[in-house]
Amino acid sequence: MNNKLGFILIEIQKTNNQHRHYTEVLSKSIHDNPDKDICIFNSFCDSIIPVNMPVLHIKYSKFFEGDMFLFNTTSILLTNSFPKIKTRYLYMNNAPWINGNAPYKNWENIFMQNNVEIVVPTQELYDIYKICWKKPVMFEGGFNCENIKKLY
Repeated sequence: MNNKLGFILIEIQKTNNQHRHYTEVLSKSIHDNPDKDICIFNSFCDSIIPVNMPVLHIKYSKFFEGDMFLFNTTSILLTNSFPKIKTRYLYMNNAPWINGNAPYKNWENIFMQNNVEIVVPTQELYDIYKICWKKPVMFEGGFNCENIKKLY
């Protein structure tokens, strides 16, 4: 288990309820686990961030050493060349390849990397990712403090 966990939230918009939920959960996780090193990397934020959340510009994420939690496929592409990241946890609340026209190889290059663990919030997504790519980590109940604790 690792004591260092980074989160890449490319944008944090005050009008986006999902972003608000992520920051609330992360703030509570930081408060409840003061012995863990948790850091958020971000490039755009128009929200008020809780005082206990360390937020650095996304350009500093390449120097982060530990595990990284990602919320979209753009973050996977961004972190592909980061040498100090041990495991990348990709939180997927949908199956983006279903509605796209991107070739299979593009999705395979994202989901089948050795240091990528797919994280899903529902049994349906668990089954889809297990059949199509590889066995994911189940976050039963969605993105919350208890599920984050399972990662470290």
